Amino acid sequence: MKRNRHSLDIYFGEANPQARVALRAALVQEGFHGLRDFTDVTSIHQAVCETAPDLIIIDADMEDSAACRLVRGIRLGKIGNNPFVAVITTTWAPSADLVRRVADCGTDDLLVKPTSPALLMSRVGVLANLRKPFVVTADYIGPDRRKDPGRGSEIPLIEVPNTLKAKSEGKAVQGDEITQMVRRAQAQINEQRLKRNAFQIAFLVGLLHPALERGEIGDETKGRLSRLLDVSQDIASRLAGTPYGGVAELCNTLIHVAEALGTAVEAGEIQPNSRNVRLLKPLSDAIMVGFHPGRDAGDMAREIADSIRKFQARQQS
Repeated sequence: MKRNRHSLDIYFGEANPQARVALRAALVQEGFHGLRDFTDVTSIHQAVCETAPDLIIIDADMEDSAACRLVRGIRLGKIGNNPFVAVITTTWAPSADLVRRVADCGTDDLLVKPTSPALLMSRVGVLANLRKPFVVTADYIGPDRRKDPGRGSEIPLIEVPNTLKAKSEGKAVQGDEITQMVRRAQAQINEQRLKRNAFQIAFLVGLLHPALERGEIGDETKGRLSRLLDVSQDIASRLAGTPYGGVAELCNTLIHVAEALGTAVEAGEIQPNSRNVRLLKPLSDAIMVGFHPGRDAGDMAREIADSIRKFQARQQS
């Protein structure tokens, strides 16, 4: 890897001037030439939208949660042209809350400062040679976070483009080739996101429907209705160009139903037997079947019911 470091494009964000100079010096000393450093997240955001780096090293302490929002936006495909760029996040103060936010945003690695050049180079080497595959859930897109990857899971592992690896191995990386690789991986990510969102909708409706039937309109119900609307909108935004275009009308109807129920709940005017309450379950069932045409509806219903039981048990413990 060392002889090809000069070809790598690395963006690093660090608000502390001394730390920024030290990091640049360490990277140059190790043979990295394609370096751009930034003092704020907005500048990194703009740069990522203009050109795609091979690695981003970003300080999570900059501008509160802005760094985590940037990484999450990249992973969701909303910022830049490569949602799979390798990312190392750094911090001076690894509180439990910050570590959770960093892990949830989709970063590849977290380094606690001050860190040695040797440790940084070791982590870069891992990302170039042993990077974890991506996983997709209803609220996460990024490297597999499981501590024990050998444990069974129904969530597929997705190998994504890694220009850091390709360039480190001395391979010529053409723009068109990378674009095609990114598009293929994005199609896989998108399909998995749609299916996980469909499951999340059924799960949320399984929790919401009994509460709404009883006329319960507390903060928990409001939060779940808001989440239902977010997930439904995310599905609707991802359907173009997929084999699931027939589900679009169902999703749009669910969006309208969730919006109407949210308005009624906020106003304290929910009617337990209203048409919108009655529509929730058949809509969620139809969306689930639409994204899993080959699966038995009864098996899916039992899987969702089991997830709800486990969730409620955790809540009560």
